[in-house]
Amino acid sequence: MRLFSVFTLLFFTFFINNAQDRNTQILIVGTPHLHHIDGFDAAMVSPVIKKLDTYNFDVVCIENMPAEMLYDIRSRKDNAFSGVIDNFGGHRLILADSAQKILEINFVTAEKKISELRKTEILTDQDRLALIEYYIAAADITSAILQYNYLKDRSILKQSRLPHDLIEKVLVLSYGANEIYSVAVPVAQHQHLEKIDYIDNFQDEALLLKHYPDFISDYQKNKDQLNGISEHPIYKKQQEILIKGIADKDLSAYYSFLNDKEYGSQDFQAQWAVWFKTNFESGSDKARFYLWEMRNLQITANIAKVCALNPGKRIMVIIGASHKTFLEKYLKQLPHVDLLSYN
Repeated sequence: MRLFSVFTLLFFTFFINNAQDRNTQILIVGTPHLHHIDGFDAAMVSPVIKKLDTYNFDVVCIENMPAEMLYDIRSRKDNAFSGVIDNFGGHRLILADSAQKILEINFVTAEKKISELRKTEILTDQDRLALIEYYIAAADITSAILQYNYLKDRSILKQSRLPHDLIEKVLVLSYGANEIYSVAVPVAQHQHLEKIDYIDNFQDEALLLKHYPDFISDYQKNKDQLNGISEHPIYKKQQEILIKGIADKDLSAYYSFLNDKEYGSQDFQAQWAVWFKTNFESGSDKARFYLWEMRNLQITANIAKVCALNPGKRIMVIIGASHKTFLEKYLKQLPHVDLLSYN
């Protein structure tokens, strides 16, 4: 027992010392939600992707919930969270349910199959087809689409055990304009990554309305204190830069603006510090802020898990710009983690 303890101590000392030599590096990329931009075209973010490619990321994380969390929420059968499933990942579970039934496997088996296949040194189209099937069964739609993009001969999809209409339902998700398929997936593909990681937790608003069902009416009663948020100078400047970026078909300056420390500071003051000044009788205003903090702490926990599974690697997290200040505040407290700068 003493000998085992000595070897255990030596192992962890060696591991810690080596971890210190190769800190995990994280870049939080604050992004607009691109589907809100009228006239958006994927070419507008090509310069952004080119810039991100220079970081040579080992891991790419997106603003979606891990499948395990979706299954957990669904299993509760709590109507207060039905909106979370409906709006933030329920379609992934529907596709996964169908794939699991056809492949005669469950989520855990799909994950094991993925792990086994990813150990293959050189993946053939046949391997990637299997990965597409298992990623769908694991409710990991983005990684399935990433694998689809790697196929040299896409006619191999005709050999899939999954029906054509199911595959098409997956692929159609990548056709829309959003930061996941317009930015995150191209960056991952350029670095030859085999999967995308999910780090979000969308339960904050569901919890708010569950415990403070009068929040909306509270907000309406106090809207005079809140209506001026959109008039803050930082948002006027943001709109000016966006309009120019659309006209120039280049959003690189817009991304630089959203990832500037001054924007983060002003956005916090305008959008979040305002809840310190309100005084809703029910206390739902303070709950709104604390549950937003909760969400960002949960996102940080998910990023920490990614760090644990990828020590010493370089990680990109692309997420709504308002999260950036909060996440960096928490992540800078983690030992052996270096925060990278976008600008």
